[in-house]
Amino acid sequence: MQRKYFRNLMTLAIVAVASICFTNASASAALVMVDSAVMPFNTTANTPANFDSAGSDKLIVTVGTENKNGGPNHNISGVTFGGVPMVLGASQSGLGTGDQGGVVIYYLDNPVGVGDVVFQVGGENGGFVTVSSWAGTLPGLGATSNAANNAGTISLATTAAGSTVLAAFENSGNTANAGTPTPDAPLQLIASGPWARNWGSSAAGYEEMVGVGVQNYSFTSNASNYAYKLAAVEILSANAGGGVPEPATATLALLGLGGLMMRRRRNA
Repeated sequence: MQRKYFRNLMTLAIVAVASICFTNASASAALVMVDSAVMPFNTTANTPANFDSAGSDKLIVTVGTENKNGGPNHNISGVTFGGVPMVLGASQSGLGTGDQGGVVIYYLDNPVGVGDVVFQVGGENGGFVTVSSWAGTLPGLGATSNAANNAGTISLATTAAGSTVLAAFENSGNTANAGTPTPDAPLQLIASGPWARNWGSSAAGYEEMVGVGVQNYSFTSNASNYAYKLAAVEILSANAGGGVPEPATATLALLGLGGLMMRRRRNA
């Protein structure tokens, strides 16, 4: 009976070590993109419908638009998912009169079920929408940034290791030659495309597992008569730096179990 009890304690010790190793491995996982959808639009009726947010804890929507009146503003006044208002994360309009359009990034924590992505917009020639859902995120956002320039570049000072950066880009104002922009490495493409007979275009991309500090990003696009508009946000990971047992606690637990086994063995 004593030998059998000793073998049972050995089994418990092996299970305890296996559990600690498993916890270490799972805690190092980055947040992940669950799903995405895209849609160019020419009217407010053309919105991404029936997007399924299942398995995610954050929804990110980017919208690039062109102002049909030649003004500088993006004219996006709000975005909803399934009737729930989303939160503005970052935005950039044009620099002055005639600098058409702009770009916005909205987010929603803990989206529920299947819903339509609806945005309130007025006075637009058209635009391009991306929707992406993410799992393993903390509520809200970390750092945000916006820029308007002729180089298509943007910088963001990230605040936490293991975050994901999502950046969006808009190009409008070059007659029927906006083309299809692409995010440059290290950004990975979510989606990109033009609208309204190529009068404007937009793109979105992301980089996973970034460190803390200033991150620099760029997009490549056809030339524009006006500045490019860009926005970027930091999506914080719920897994970075958390969920790993403290080494002291794990060691003491195993030492205590080992001591119990030694006492039982001496009494055998």
